[in-house]
Amino acid sequence: MFKKILIPTDGSVSAEKAIEVAADLAKKYDAKLTILHVLPLRASISPIGPLALGEVMKKLQAEADKHIRSGKEIADKAGIVAETKTIVGLPAITILEEAEKGEYNLIVMGTRGLSAVARFALGSVSDKVVRHAPCPVMLIR
Repeated sequence: MFKKILIPTDGSVSAEKAIEVAADLAKKYDAKLTILHVLPLRASISPIGPLALGEVMKKLQAEADKHIRSGKEIADKAGIVAETKTIVGLPAITILEEAEKGEYNLIVMGTRGLSAVARFALGSVSDKVVRHAPCPVMLIR
């Protein structure tokens, strides 16, 4: 049923729980896992100057590496080998493009726990992914 599972992570508690759930599903279905972190595009186009921008991107890359490493450790503990990717882009769009391009059968992702008011005003990455995904999406709180 599920042969390729995409797990977007932002390092949040719910994202780490999503990796645990996805690793369990991967065992059950003998599926391949890909842990994805999206470096926000808006940070990479900030008008703060090239030198400062380089420092910002280094910090964001270090944070992405930390989230990916943490996710990989969770998958390793479960006995699952996970591929990892870091892509610069707009989070929801990048996740949707990767899901389609990679022909994933399932996206497992955490929710950031926005309040009802914040979700209404801002929306969320998970809301956008659920609405437009080319495959089933499992949300983990």
